[in-house]
Amino acid sequence: MYLVDANVLLEVILKRQHTDAAAAFLSSVDGTNLYVTEFGMFSVAIYLFKRSWNLWIDFLRDIEQAKVNVIRLALNDEQVQIELRRAAEYGLDFDDAYQFTAAVLNDLKIVSLDTDFDRTPLGRLTPEQATQN
Repeated sequence: MYLVDANVLLEVILKRQHTDAAAAFLSSVDGTNLYVTEFGMFSVAIYLFKRSWNLWIDFLRDIEQAKVNVIRLALNDEQVQIELRRAAEYGLDFDDAYQFTAAVLNDLKIVSLDTDFDRTPLGRLTPEQATQN
């Protein structure tokens, strides 16, 4: 099961350099084995809202139809605080610390294009690597 970082989703939406690999990964895994954080969803929303309300609605519909799981962390939860603090020790900024914490607490592999996760014990998989798993 995979935690998909927002940058993987945005890679497909924005048709960037790794679009093909990100799209191949997303289409190769059953949606019930994919997780995104609410924070990641907000990151995508920030971009899509600037473009078009309809793009945001289409994205939400796609997430729902694929049965992708959305994780929300309770920031006042003691275990969440412990993991966020640990993430800060690896030099992660808040958005990456949030993703790391969600992955740790839900026993998920992180799929991301962000090399900052490589400093953590979880590491990360690129979309290409995750497709090969």
